[in-house]
Amino acid sequence: MRMSLGERMREMRKMLRLSQEELAFRLGTNRVSVSQWENNRVTPDADSLIKTAAVLGTSVGFLLGETDDPALSLRSGDNDRASPALSEEEQPATAAHRYGIEEDMLLNLFNHLDRAGKAEVIDFIQYKLFRLQNAKGSGQIDTTRRLKV
Repeated sequence: MRMSLGERMREMRKMLRLSQEELAFRLGTNRVSVSQWENNRVTPDADSLIKTAAVLGTSVGFLLGETDDPALSLRSGDNDRASPALSEEEQPATAAHRYGIEEDMLLNLFNHLDRAGKAEVIDFIQYKLFRLQNAKGSGQIDTTRRLKV
């Protein structure tokens, strides 16, 4: 039996260890709405569905049951489709195989930012790594390298 939209939302939320309240906060909605979506009482509108997929690090297609693969494509539009002439072993690894769900979610959210937003996120991560490096006293993390956005 195929999982419903609500069941898929709940499964992804639980995989990320988010409460309904935490998911609602990230979506800019309330816990009751998330509960109604997960229990298939109400279907989220298109904007909410797109936001939900992004926050959960998956695709709208997965939530709607169009695919059973929750992994996101790193390149928008191509859905990680490799050439059909290649064997499975020769095809490029999908995001799900290279990264975990949290990393997929971060990449998806990052890809939705404009250039300035990406620069701000990179600066913040470098700051956090700098603080971590100083707290641990190790010199293993290079926070001085500036990434191009």
